[in-house]
Amino acid sequence: MTTQDRDRFLSRLAAALRRLKVPDADEIVADVRGHIDESAESRSLDEALITLGPPETLARAYALELAFSRHREGRWRASSVFVVVSLLVGASLMTLVVAPTLAVLAFTFLVTGLVSFAFALIELTLVDLPFVENGNISPLEALGVSAPIFATGCLFGWLLWRYLRFVIASLRRALPS
Repeated sequence: MTTQDRDRFLSRLAAALRRLKVPDADEIVADVRGHIDESAESRSLDEALITLGPPETLARAYALELAFSRHREGRWRASSVFVVVSLLVGASLMTLVVAPTLAVLAFTFLVTGLVSFAFALIELTLVDLPFVENGNISPLEALGVSAPIFATGCLFGWLLWRYLRFVIASLRRALPS
């Protein structure tokens, strides 16, 4: 690799730091440049850049480190809290539980509402369906019950959509594109 590769790496790092709104991005880039130059004295420039990893990942590591160090210094800002919380929520066990649970509930209530509505309409036409137990509920009552069941499924679907939008927005704000 050449110094052009180093400069390209540093410009990508600077762009990622700006996207993450990391304070003192220029100082960080200068520090990384010094580290690369120092490291390149004992090994090749190629090895030095490979050791640092992708510039976007390095920028994300700096952003998290600065967010945590502000906490240690007692200077939490709302944006720092949001970055840390959004990274934790985005990759947390809670998301692995909440999203599938909401999806199953939405699907179950939607299908149950639709099927009960369809069976009630068929029963209204005075066709007795074999193997369908209505529990002594009239077809009109079944129609009345199917609407709230379907609406509950829609509510769970909406909650799932809102939760996933929140997680995606959190990750987009915290992580480089």
